[in-house]
Amino acid sequence: MIYRTMTAKEDYSLGELGLMLDDVHQMDYPSVAMEGRLIAHDILEHQNGLHNIGSIGDELEAVGAVWHVRGRWGDIIRDNVNINSSEQHLASDICNMAMIFAGGVGLHFPVPRTYSHSDDETFEHIMELGRMSYRSEMESQTGEPVPPIPEYFDACLHYMRSGYNKSNRRFGSGFRSNNLFWEIAEAVDPYAKHVEFEGQRFRLGYDNNRVLCYEIIEDEYYL
Repeated sequence: MIYRTMTAKEDYSLGELGLMLDDVHQMDYPSVAMEGRLIAHDILEHQNGLHNIGSIGDELEAVGAVWHVRGRWGDIIRDNVNINSSEQHLASDICNMAMIFAGGVGLHFPVPRTYSHSDDETFEHIMELGRMSYRSEMESQTGEPVPPIPEYFDACLHYMRSGYNKSNRRFGSGFRSNNLFWEIAEAVDPYAKHVEFEGQRFRLGYDNNRVLCYEIIEDEYYL
């Protein structure tokens, strides 16, 4: 069984507490998980290790892995109010990363060399939706012509192919990754949504047969 430790931290942009995996690079302004789904995403859909999470390039590879783990099954979010397709969800990530890139942040992860892929039609559709959203968002925010960033969109296809392929090698082509994703999400969810104090710690354990999550209670001794 693989074990991961999570610590409760404050998301300073929201002023709320959530969980963060200890192996993720500790940023000055952490983006924390208030849903188990986000912890499952970091563990299973980032293919280059938790310590590499944070760069645009790694995030774009994760988009391809999300398609492998959840998107191709139409299983991006499990709720009763989700009206967007898997492609639309991932296009929003492409748009968000494009705006960060246009703001001067580099890819900071080597662009992989890839070849034609069975899901290229889907990837190109996601990119086109992302490109349209990027143009709309930038025009509404700045009121100025949208800066062209062809190098970003050229790289997107390679990153998505690479992320998908890495996830496929890791989990295979069946439902294994999807099942494990939602088992982890459901195990972590009650703790992520009800953090009691900053510094509270939890342990997550998982393998192909079982997922468990519990609070770490430090032993206290009294004289």
